[in-house]
Amino acid sequence: MALCLNAHAQQPFLTYADAPSWSVGVALMGIPYGTDAINYIDTLTVCGEQYAVTSDMAFGITGYIRNEGQRTLFRTNTDCSEAERVMYDFSASVGDTLDIGVSGGDSPLFNGTCKFVVIIVDTVGLEGIDRKRFTLRYQTFPELTDPFYMQMEWLEGIGSTTHPFFPLVCIRDACELEWGLRCTDSSSVAVFRSGPGITCQENIGIDESVGRTERTFRIATAPGALHVETPEQFKSGRLTVFDATGRLLSQMPISAEQRSLPMLPFTTGVLLATLTDNGGRQWTTRWLSMP
Repeated sequence: MALCLNAHAQQPFLTYADAPSWSVGVALMGIPYGTDAINYIDTLTVCGEQYAVTSDMAFGITGYIRNEGQRTLFRTNTDCSEAERVMYDFSASVGDTLDIGVSGGDSPLFNGTCKFVVIIVDTVGLEGIDRKRFTLRYQTFPELTDPFYMQMEWLEGIGSTTHPFFPLVCIRDACELEWGLRCTDSSSVAVFRSGPGITCQENIGIDESVGRTERTFRIATAPGALHVETPEQFKSGRLTVFDATGRLLSQMPISAEQRSLPMLPFTTGVLLATLTDNGGRQWTTRWLSMP
């Protein structure tokens, strides 16, 4: 006999006791360049409350997550002088405005809150369970005189279909990296799948995601230079470099004979590089830049 649970009985987000795992796909300008496998690595009591601790997010951020009623709260450090922020609130109704936390790690520019407006609340059946679904609109870069609005979907007990830990990763760059939840497991049982044949343990780069077994395009930072390994079939073309928000940093011609390039004034962090040959073929990689 199949058992369907009422959506209103769901906890807002998976806990450490659920042994959850998530897989999130990442793309830039429509080009997929990998997937991230995310899970909890521990629990920790902070400021009198018990939190689940996430594996490291992009940008080196660690999340401390707990549920309180129909809300999910988070911290990014163990400093009790800093208030918790809201990640999810499934007690809201259509028309409500929610102040959702935004974390940018050490960057004060991206720390604060972002206003989310609930525009639709309905129920959807997923893997045999009815879950409450929120559709929300939020404003990016509120300092702009002409604000830009985006839309996000939350699933109760699963999280955002953009990124389950979106305040830690996605909102700081207006989700320009095109994150997308691929799957969610609870104690190795499927609770969400965006399509068939997807597993939550995948943590791969672009070459594997399109069927290759080896990376054929790599970049590494060395003192005073960039070491570049180009694909065997690459002869000449151009190298384009973006930062983690999708901002263009550099574009230069390159040939297969060039194994080293002068160090450019890149910031420390994860960068994305796209290699395009003269025939239009394209390869993508990412690396940690440490000038």
